[in-house]
Amino acid sequence: MLIINELIPLRFSSIRHQKLDDNMNSILGSDTLFSALCNVSLIAGKRNIIEALCKGEIIISSLFPAFKGKLFLPKPILFYETNLAQRKIFKKIRFFEVEDFAEINNHLEDLKVKNTFYPKNSQITIFKYDTPQVVIDILQNGSMPFWEDYIVLENDKSVYFLAEVKENLIKDWQVVVRILAHEGIGGNRTIGHGIFKEAKFYSAEIKENRKDFFVNLSLTVPKNGERGLLITYSLVKRGGGFVYQLGGREIPKPFIFTVAEGSVFKKKIQGKIIPLNLSLKEPVYYNGFCFNIPLGSKLCRKEGL
Repeated sequence: MLIINELIPLRFSSIRHQKLDDNMNSILGSDTLFSALCNVSLIAGKRNIIEALCKGEIIISSLFPAFKGKLFLPKPILFYETNLAQRKIFKKIRFFEVEDFAEINNHLEDLKVKNTFYPKNSQITIFKYDTPQVVIDILQNGSMPFWEDYIVLENDKSVYFLAEVKENLIKDWQVVVRILAHEGIGGNRTIGHGIFKEAKFYSAEIKENRKDFFVNLSLTVPKNGERGLLITYSLVKRGGGFVYQLGGREIPKPFIFTVAEGSVFKKKIQGKIIPLNLSLKEPVYYNGFCFNIPLGSKLCRKEGL
């Protein structure tokens, strides 16, 4: 079953995460969301959810904005014919409202969107600011500077992600996502960042208009036979930072290049999960499974669960 998982923030909240690349077309990447879901699944004693996530039996998208009941999807990486007046507007838009996303089909010629297309419903502003940070490594007698993003959620904005979940796992899935809302996502949760007051669930449907092009809604690591299916795409550098498990020391994570949300493929692909050999008690994985939908399809919210 396809589920819309909407997270309603507190009156004023923000999500903090490490800044690695500006090519990401989401509020929070599916890889970070995957790690957060695995963490709260351990807290809730729901190892069946972890197993389903690692086997690809539950596929999740990245985190996207929602505003006053409207859902937004990443802007597909296509060539947009624009006049001078439209050019600056299109450059600033990173998300298409679902009606505008579906409207692309009526203006698409090969991989070129004609200048008759205008995303009239997609004027949403996401406020973000960056702060510099530094990590001191006393073991290696060195330091590592990095930047952090803060995504601010206010003025009736919420966030959501899509998940394809098997029927027998839905109840456990809802338990995990509700705990995730209260535990929070990202850094500085102890001072209120990334905390949500509730989680809402809706069944959903993808109305497909065409099946010759597909768009990914998650950070994706294609399998070897799937790389040739990429048409237009951007790459995102992910990883870095450290992994810590109780009773051990912090271990640095390797960097991984992934395909950003909004990239276009010739066919539907699966992607893969990458085990990180970090010699820790619990195994650590990088989620590169692909959540993709046909280009120009319409995401429909149905009844609440």
